Amino acid sequence: MACILQTQNKRILENLDKNNAKTKRSLLVRILRFFGFLFIGFLALLITLTVFLAFPPVQTWIAQRAAAYFSNKLGITVSIERVSINLI
Repeated sequence: MACILQTQNKRILENLDKNNAKTKRSLLVRILRFFGFLFIGFLALLITLTVFLAFPPVQTWIAQRAAAYFSNKLGITVSIERVSINLI
């Protein structure tokens, strides 16, 4: 009887060890997946911004907003008509 209980206890412990290993592996996979999505999202945002900044109308719009900010901050008139910067 004692031998049967030891065998059953041993199997239960082995199953618990396997489940703990699966849980740890599952947690690691979820963490890696999260950081992978975070990295891909950051990379997509960076590429999108780079593409938009390649267009002169976007560059002009950003420069005009910066000029308006500094005009208000410094109390002088700053105006920008057109900006065209080649990024490539």
